[in-house]
Amino acid sequence: TYRRWLEHDVLPVFGARALDEIAAPEVLALARRIAAQGHAHKARRVRSLVSRVFRFAIQHGWCERNPAAEIEARDALPPERPQHRPAFTTPQDAARLMRAIRGYPYPIMRIALLLLAYLFVRPGELRGARWAEFDFRGALWRIPAARMKMRRDHLVPLPRQALALLDELSDYTGGGELLFPGMRSPDRPISVNTLNAALRTLGIDTRTEHCAHGFRGMAATLLAEQGWPPDIIERQLAHVERNKVKAAYNRAEHLGERRRMMQAWADWLDAIGRDESGGEEVPAA
Repeated sequence: TYRRWLEHDVLPVFGARALDEIAAPEVLALARRIAAQGHAHKARRVRSLVSRVFRFAIQHGWCERNPAAEIEARDALPPERPQHRPAFTTPQDAARLMRAIRGYPYPIMRIALLLLAYLFVRPGELRGARWAEFDFRGALWRIPAARMKMRRDHLVPLPRQALALLDELSDYTGGGELLFPGMRSPDRPISVNTLNAALRTLGIDTRTEHCAHGFRGMAATLLAEQGWPPDIIERQLAHVERNKVKAAYNRAEHLGERRRMMQAWADWLDAIGRDESGGEEVPAA
């Protein structure tokens, strides 16, 4: 993505210019032009990309200043619109989704989608998962802070179904570092587009019905409807608790309850995937 932006958006504007000739207003004009096309998020990322190029150039003595760093994106660029992440939020739709996933013809992507359903981590956290992060004896996945959105370590209790899927997956990718390496390079994971493409193959509209990120909304909604405590759900979603005392309590005390919730959730997904009526409620602990 960054290379495409560099080639299609940045270089046509600045490619023939000496770096020291480029001023902050010009970088801002480029970012605002992109934002005006309805891409506020991309505008901010392009400004950041230009800044990275200039930082690299400064380190190598090719220029002396970074004009992109002089732009305060919060004030100078329009705010990003919240992303619409469609999700199935009824037992009937969840049941249809689980049945569709189980019929997916390619095992690695079937496993990826099932793990998203069972564990409801962010797609990027699953795509970048490494075998070394898993404690199979303790049935726990430790996602390091560097790969988390909130830059805090996150623990994911693994239900029996997830452990069985990981055991199956190890036959395909267990010899490498990544659970889901890309086709072009074993050192790079699959993209989020790969996950959404798999859902579209199942006949699911990822723009209006359910997307890879939608497994989180599905779990949050249905678990709450089944009476699971909000603190437990939020903690498992890795939403940061702003109250530091309460956050410490959540980290220390909720793992056992989260284990029970995750196993009940996986059991329920299996049940509704077999039941045309949509299944029964997830029993709260």
